[in-house]
Amino acid sequence: MRSLRVISSFGLLGAMLWLQACGQAPGEQPTRTTTLLTGAEDGYYQKVCLALKSEGEKRNLKIQCIATDGSRQNVDKLRTGAAEFAIVQSDVAHRAWKGELPFEKKADFMHLVTPLYTEKVHILVSPHQYLISLAQLKVKRMWLGKEDSGSEFSALTILQAAGFTTPELARVTRASRSRKRIDSRTAFALLRAEPDHQGSYPLDAMIDADLPGRGAAAGMLESLGIRTWPQETDDVPKEMSKSVLLLQPELSISKLEDLRGKALWAENPRISPASDVLKAIGGQVTTPDATPQGNEPDVSHAFTALLERRIDALLQPKALDPELIRALLQEAGYGVLRLPSNETTGGGNLVIYTRPSLNIHSPEDLANKAVWWDRRLNQEVSSALVPAGTPEQTKQAWEKLHIGKVQEMNPSIALALLRLRELDVVFQTTVAPSSTIRPVLNPKTEVRPMGIDLPIVEKLIEDGSYLETSLQRTAYPELEAGVYALGVQSLLVTRLGESKAENAKVLALWNLLNDDQAGIQAALLTRVQHDKNGVPIEPATLTLIGSPVRPQIWWFAHKQVRDLLPRFPIRKSALEWVIALVCALAAIATLAFLLEKTRPHAARLFLPALAVASCLLLWMVGAIWLQAVEGDISQEFTSLHQSAWSLAQTVVGHFIYAVHAPLPATRDGQRAMDFFSWLCVAVVGSLLIPLGKKTWKNKIQPRLEDWQQPKPG
Repeated sequence: MRSLRVISSFGLLGAMLWLQACGQAPGEQPTRTTTLLTGAEDGYYQKVCLALKSEGEKRNLKIQCIATDGSRQNVDKLRTGAAEFAIVQSDVAHRAWKGELPFEKKADFMHLVTPLYTEKVHILVSPHQYLISLAQLKVKRMWLGKEDSGSEFSALTILQAAGFTTPELARVTRASRSRKRIDSRTAFALLRAEPDHQGSYPLDAMIDADLPGRGAAAGMLESLGIRTWPQETDDVPKEMSKSVLLLQPELSISKLEDLRGKALWAENPRISPASDVLKAIGGQVTTPDATPQGNEPDVSHAFTALLERRIDALLQPKALDPELIRALLQEAGYGVLRLPSNETTGGGNLVIYTRPSLNIHSPEDLANKAVWWDRRLNQEVSSALVPAGTPEQTKQAWEKLHIGKVQEMNPSIALALLRLRELDVVFQTTVAPSSTIRPVLNPKTEVRPMGIDLPIVEKLIEDGSYLETSLQRTAYPELEAGVYALGVQSLLVTRLGESKAENAKVLALWNLLNDDQAGIQAALLTRVQHDKNGVPIEPATLTLIGSPVRPQIWWFAHKQVRDLLPRFPIRKSALEWVIALVCALAAIATLAFLLEKTRPHAARLFLPALAVASCLLLWMVGAIWLQAVEGDISQEFTSLHQSAWSLAQTVVGHFIYAVHAPLPATRDGQRAMDFFSWLCVAVVGSLLIPLGKKTWKNKIQPRLEDWQQPKPG
């Protein structure tokens, strides 16, 4: 009785302490406000920040998310004091801490708070680009990512490791950054783009001054299969210095003489330069059939004949005939709407061009559409689209029209250009799977990822800036086989010092991430992209929270949290589960042998029970091992139960081919998975085979014998 009173007293004391702790509502905590630099407004960094913001408000921690162009810009903005915290890629942070190019000074002001999750460097190539090595990219049209972004930084580092010289890297960087602003040629190309997996087009319409130029027309010609000669890389004969040849799809030439015997059309064959070309090939002009009765064939009819293969080539001046461009627009299916000129603002003849499946009859039809125009035409476009009035009225009219102005390159537009073969290669460092990249990787688009040479991977992971990883079918189901890639850790860093108020703010954000990780991930899950079945495409797990911190970056941690960051290779939660499992098995075994009722059964079932316990322990050890080598990279192995479930699926997959288990992304992870999965198969088989024999002998075989014996009468 006395012992019961003692236990009751301790229970009452515990309940009082628990109620006291619960009574300390988050509202009693001091309100803190901070700023966090992220990335693009629709990017993953911004989604993570918004998830932190929603959970931080419950703790009176108000976080302002500031969109930027990416990691490198975040470091520069931290240096100038534009914010207190930032999300930065590990490779960018490593160079900044060391004071290596492109950073001129060491970033002594920047301190690590905690790693968040792992991104992967995706290298995507356009259809029919048969590339097997990064060295082949020297002559390709590449987009490395936004200027000063982490994607651009990682791409240049990889290309440097692949053997690109400093002048070659400078040329590649200039070419990539020159595509920052979309020009008219690119805009016309985007009008040909197909919708994405959500049915959205990258561009619905463009507004330009009068007819498109030769660059845009060349893109439209290419979309129709019409080739132009000579190209910029060809040797231009003197006869073609002022002209260009349009060739039917089946015809390819390398010199002017290849046109001998071919059907060629020119508008003024007796006048130079057409006469010079005809003289060089010893030919004459071919008259297309089916021209209007009583009329000479014009360029539009000749263009139709070229498309129908009734002529082989069409000679044009370099500027291209306006009639040809009009015929080209009609053939390509573009909608055309001329806007009235505005003499008050000096506006010229503006024309709205729309994608083939979109018809508009007035500027009001552009509402809620993605539209491009050159920024130099801002005043003319504004005057043409909205009625004149006071600045406030003009602003309200624009808001009502709600046009999505498209002027700068972004990953979605880059991938659309990749599908159109306007780009050869696109680099993108982001989470895997990515909601932008995953829909593009399918047999219809023929876009595919390019692997990084294994020696380059091994070279770049030496200093800890990168991780070895791969792109697998788990993330991108359309992949036939995995390809080597590089992983980059996304780090939460700060410029705050060590004053009492600054330490409190750093600790508050660290506690938010570690204590409310589940809530943050739940909030992140509502913000990531989902497929039509409601299944999330992007990961919603902060894989590096609670994970051991790499030694190369631990030394740069803020002093307030340095000793709190885990360094042991096995996660604390995993050890707790192992201890709990061992204690539970020991307690069950002890009770089984101590209680009189269960002691006979325990002695009889000792060996089978020992085998089952060994299986559980083996399963747990394998799960812990996989979590240690794969948990930082893949959300399928981040927690112990996820890792155990992935291992169980693999074991079942060895028996049943139809089971598709998550694939490890590293070589160490694959070796661990192979070892433990096949070991589990052997152990399970050693248990099931004797059990199966016993069941067959004692139950199934006697019944079969009885069934086979003839029944009397």
